[in-house]
Amino acid sequence: MVLLETETWEQYTETSSRMIKDAEYEVYGQVEIDDGHPVRMTADRTYIQSIRVLPGWPGSTQPGQLSDEILWCAHQLRSMRPRFEVRGDYSRYTEADLEFHLDRHRDRLIDERAS
Repeated sequence: MVLLETETWEQYTETSSRMIKDAEYEVYGQVEIDDGHPVRMTADRTYIQSIRVLPGWPGSTQPGQLSDEILWCAHQLRSMRPRFEVRGDYSRYTEADLEFHLDRHRDRLIDERAS
């Protein structure tokens, strides 16, 4: 449905790539110590892959600071993931109808690009 709402071949290919590409995201906490960040998180579109904390840092900071840093990082990771919003109402179409329309839409965009 998202692809049906694209208007150019470039939009179509960009959106399609974002849907299937399994990018990895990396963020650092807000706290800086000696030009570095004691908390680092990596994730893909679905899961947090790693949480790294500088050894000894949680014991040398205020209680709750570690959880605040992890929550802040998680929020940053969520904001980096692609969002796909459907504007139209496609509830009246079957899956087969949508596949048919998507094939025609893709062909039309390719033809428009070629002309």
